[in-house]
Amino acid sequence: MHLHFLGTIDPQPFDQALHAILKHYKLPEPLEIYILEHQRYGNLVLEHLPKEARTSFKIALHAGTSFSYDYQNNHYIIINLEGNKQAIYQKNYLQGLLTHEILHSIHYAKKLYTSLQKDYKQYYLQPLAKLTLPQKKKNVLEHIGRSASLMLKDWYVNTELIKKKEGKLLVDYYAINFTHKKTCPQPVFYEKLRPAVKKDPELLAIVFEFEFALLSFLLPLLKIHTKKAFAIRQHIESCYNLNMDEIERKLGSFVELYQDYFSPQKKFRKMFYTLLLEQTKNILN
Repeated sequence: MHLHFLGTIDPQPFDQALHAILKHYKLPEPLEIYILEHQRYGNLVLEHLPKEARTSFKIALHAGTSFSYDYQNNHYIIINLEGNKQAIYQKNYLQGLLTHEILHSIHYAKKLYTSLQKDYKQYYLQPLAKLTLPQKKKNVLEHIGRSASLMLKDWYVNTELIKKKEGKLLVDYYAINFTHKKTCPQPVFYEKLRPAVKKDPELLAIVFEFEFALLSFLLPLLKIHTKKAFAIRQHIESCYNLNMDEIERKLGSFVELYQDYFSPQKKFRKMFYTLLLEQTKNILN
């Protein structure tokens, strides 16, 4: 593992957090961890990647968040501190952030995400290709499928953290990660979504991208019964003007699937992608 600091960053909190993490996890190798004071420093990392690996890395970088990246068994973690630099001095937040991204890298190394990608193609992309829909609508459904796959990866990481009794790290990480944001996008509920999508199919992808990002941590968080976890849920509800019940109703099938059947096995992913395609194509039609 190599740790790189791009910008003016205090290395001590990272050394302490990684020391604690290494007691519990074996890191995949080779692993490069880049700490960015500003998002633009990510372009320096981009220059060191092979040309064929740059496009997907650039997309992840421009999302403005921290992320893990894997290319031909080389593992990269990008920690983006822009707008949230002082949070590194909050021990549980930093350890939770690093552990979250390291677990993604571990899952890459164990080929869990390779299996996920194969199932995504078999149970989502291939059936999608057979549908008699305009290409524009198929592009929207592909966008939704990519967002759902990101949610699924976060389910694997966050659920594992809770099983390992590291829920407090998860809560502290999301408490800061979510509440420091300046705005709370408002969802479009199911009854309003269908007529809106008829006017602009791209809207469906945008709505599901945000709401899947929400569910990626909200569902695992429901397993944690602490005041801080409850405060995060309250904050989310305030962002949604107290319409969290509507969100859960609209996405209730996914909530039930997670609660009743979640596992790292192929059977669960088949159910997940089959449900996803069925629900989203119904809204488009």
